[in-house]
Amino acid sequence: MYRRLIPKTLICGCIAVFVCIAVTPLHGFLSPQSNLCESASPVGHTPTHFLVSVWEEVTFETKTISQKCPRFLQYSVSVTGARAEPHHIQKNLQEIPHPNNSEDCSVLFVLETSSAEGEDSDQDSSISRVRKTMQRGWTVISFSRAFPAIQARRLSRVPKLLPHLYFPFTRSVLYSDLKLLGGIKNIPSESIADRLLSEGAHFGIVQHPLSQTVMKERDLILQAKQVRPMILANEQSLKSQVELIEMMLTDDELRSFGVEGQMFARVIHSDISSSMFDMTWFEEFMMGSDRDQIAFYAAASRMRMKRTKEFTCDRFQRSGQYHSGVIKGFAMNIHCDLKEIIRPPA
Repeated sequence: MYRRLIPKTLICGCIAVFVCIAVTPLHGFLSPQSNLCESASPVGHTPTHFLVSVWEEVTFETKTISQKCPRFLQYSVSVTGARAEPHHIQKNLQEIPHPNNSEDCSVLFVLETSSAEGEDSDQDSSISRVRKTMQRGWTVISFSRAFPAIQARRLSRVPKLLPHLYFPFTRSVLYSDLKLLGGIKNIPSESIADRLLSEGAHFGIVQHPLSQTVMKERDLILQAKQVRPMILANEQSLKSQVELIEMMLTDDELRSFGVEGQMFARVIHSDISSSMFDMTWFEEFMMGSDRDQIAFYAAASRMRMKRTKEFTCDRFQRSGQYHSGVIKGFAMNIHCDLKEIIRPPA
């Protein structure tokens, strides 16, 4: 069992690269001084603090928005680049579906990366002026930056996984991939978040519809790469990460934490929030492959998530509410089916 292999004062902060860090620095691991095990980062990874710093220019705008939206906010992210998959890019903002939410509290991040694949990043390169516009019901925060194309997915995961950095005054947020916006445009966004966060949960997500275990999910990703070559940057990184997760987690954990990362809701500003889980998830993501759903397994294990209530579901025996053995009171819902979450209101 993962937690029995190491002292209680330590947790495996870099599960994909065989090193451990102390629990305490998690609250401050995003500071520029923190190396976050960068000396052990896989080949081709960009230092975490630099990835996060790319988004620093938007924080003035996003914090202002957050102050105007204390209860709820919806957001999505588009990062362009030579390796970005088409369904994660919104080149024509006039085609993006209207959100079913207040324009002031619906945020679309748009980052245009300009460097070609294989080109080294210039960490001193200039960043374009951040632009804030209102388009089709969205507050669009856009800018451009020279950056290696292979890192487009990792760049997009910074605001996706760490919303508390950008919306610190908002109680709850709903994240959705661009590809899902059309399917939820007729449903109030806050209603979707409420369904995900039912029964007092602080994090709500839907289980993966096909992956029974992390090993099965790895196989599905590798199969998909044959027709979607940009779905994964590095096959060996994925295989190594899954091998270590398989070794460290229990059989129950290998089954329980299979989720679909295209949409989820979180409480980020409250006495109990998802922030610690989010930082742990991001840390595992940065140390492994560029598929955040794989890193979710390791993060959930580190937070000692245990199912305390079952939800009705006909597959995989993992849907339900989970509570953390690390963060007192922190509750996570893993729902059975996306259809039950995005069904139109009666």
